Amino acid sequence: MGDIWIKAGGIYNPVNIKTGVKQPGGTGGSPNIVSLRKLTDAVFRRSIDAYYLLRVQFIAGPTPKVDVRLVDLLQIMESYVRFDSGHGQLMLMAKEFDEDRPSPKYGVIDAKRALEHLQERRKIGDERLTANRRRARTEATKAMDGFDGSAPIDQTDARLKAP
Repeated sequence: MGDIWIKAGGIYNPVNIKTGVKQPGGTGGSPNIVSLRKLTDAVFRRSIDAYYLLRVQFIAGPTPKVDVRLVDLLQIMESYVRFDSGHGQLMLMAKEFDEDRPSPKYGVIDAKRALEHLQERRKIGDERLTANRRRARTEATKAMDGFDGSAPIDQTDARLKAP
């Protein structure tokens, strides 16, 4: 669930470490952070009261720099994290996180509010996944309508070459 665990206030909490090289002016992507199910279960079971993200970015350029930030994901996730039901991961919205530079927030959060937010993210993500899969299935069915199984096989796009 975390790359390392740190102890604070008598409780061990997970830390997810993300590193990378960023070109000047370039940012973006959505790195996977943690399984929504695992995080929700840990908050629900009261096993953790924080989930830290340690982000270490090396910024390439004539004078290379490093940007290091430690934030509690549970404190910032409403603004900087999205959920993809396809693989079940919470993902950092890197561009927004880098541009807005949220200030580190630590301390115990309202666990009930965090759990409700995690469940809402899952509901929205599951509904979006269901709609996307339904649309993809409809498009595939429409595209395959009238398929002719007697047509000759054409492998020119496979770029196969005999030995």
